[in-house]
Amino acid sequence: MKRKPVIGLSGSRMRMEGGYLTGMEKSLVNSDYLDAVLKVGGLPVIIPPTATAAEIEDYLEMCDGILMTGGMDVAPLLYNEMPHPRCGNFDLEVDRSNLLLAQKAMDSGKPVLGICRGMQLMNVAKGGTLYQDIPSQTTGITGHSYGYIRTDVVHKVHVKDSSYLREVFGTDELEVNSIHHQAVKDVGKDFTVTVTAPDGIVEGIEIPGKPIFAVQWHPEMLLKGSDKMLCIFEAFIKLCGN
Repeated sequence: MKRKPVIGLSGSRMRMEGGYLTGMEKSLVNSDYLDAVLKVGGLPVIIPPTATAAEIEDYLEMCDGILMTGGMDVAPLLYNEMPHPRCGNFDLEVDRSNLLLAQKAMDSGKPVLGICRGMQLMNVAKGGTLYQDIPSQTTGITGHSYGYIRTDVVHKVHVKDSSYLREVFGTDELEVNSIHHQAVKDVGKDFTVTVTAPDGIVEGIEIPGKPIFAVQWHPEMLLKGSDKMLCIFEAFIKLCGN
């Protein structure tokens, strides 16, 4: 029997508040990611959010692919900026470990899929920068917010022809959800922008010729309503199984 692809998921850290659990730390990923990987035949493994370089190397040897998940804002210090007044909460220790995971994963030659914060981290790992807060750092841009319901589509995106993501989705236009206030600003080395929102915000990037791609929206959350976004996870698992 063929072994199922093992997928490493970047973990987050949460500090409990209230009652006798106050101060207790938990390592976690949202269940939507686990469900998506399981649904397409993968075996998800959570990579500790503060894994060391040596531990990351061990996880990369164990895993067939890496899924960089969403979460809190990315620490601006990682791309040589001071925090903007409207930058959200970040965990610098976790960010440094996640950034190292993104760097090592992309250098490993194994497939890497990034979602939301995961895409932003991958971009920073290649020397790119971010809008720390879209509403206050851009003009004429709307439709990107934490305030939307995660399973609702709120705007369209355009998928560039002759791109890997165009091949994955089979169309040049998608309807997506939007649960973010940060976004790619300066694109990192080697990355090509292949998906954009109507207002110009970067919604998808990839490295041509390599199994490395990422999207800004949350396809795993949209699976609650339909299987339209399942194709991106199917494509990822297929790459991981090769």
